[in-house]
Amino acid sequence: RGEAVAYAPAADLSGLYFYGLGPSADFERDNVYRLSAESVPVLMASRPNPDVPPPAGDETYLRTVTAEQDTLGLPELFHDPAADFWIWDYFFTGDGPKSFAFRADGATGAGQAWVTVRLKGGSDTPTAPEHHAAFRLNGTPIGEVWFDGLQAVETTQAFDASLLVDGENALTIEILDDGGAPYSLFYLDSFDVRFGSTYRAHGNRLECPAAGHAA
Repeated sequence: RGEAVAYAPAADLSGLYFYGLGPSADFERDNVYRLSAESVPVLMASRPNPDVPPPAGDETYLRTVTAEQDTLGLPELFHDPAADFWIWDYFFTGDGPKSFAFRADGATGAGQAWVTVRLKGGSDTPTAPEHHAAFRLNGTPIGEVWFDGLQAVETTQAFDASLLVDGENALTIEILDDGGAPYSLFYLDSFDVRFGSTYRAHGNRLECPAAGHAA
């Protein structure tokens, strides 16, 4: 977008590093970066590593895992043209529960954890509230939420972190037909799971805060 981006040369001068961002608009497929010898170079700032003892290996931090898939585009449900109109799955009266996998690598199982679920109403009947969703974490009930009409709702449910497995887990969402509405339709957008974690990578990748640890 016409802005200079700072970079750092590789140690052997075989290439360069820079921090790339993805597209910021729903209708953009790519965010383009142009390399040019004509522009004034902007080098990244650097600093030496501090002289600190090595990590013990049992340090922990609060990890947030986001689970989201853009499978259905429903712009007709949104009035804001810049809104994220991509949703993951739908729930209709009479459907059974649906499970969504996520990973909780490094989960310590200690303390409390939280899941934040984002739902979007898809039907609007005279009954209010008409949508009722229940949540289970690895088969254990952890909470529920009521909402109405075409409302978008974000609900956070706390649960015992011992329910999480260090690895593959599942959040199950079930639509409940107990509100008196003739039918109910709503959609899942995404969900976040926040839990205490060790500094454990998956697939050779880890994104984490220092969380006050020197190393």
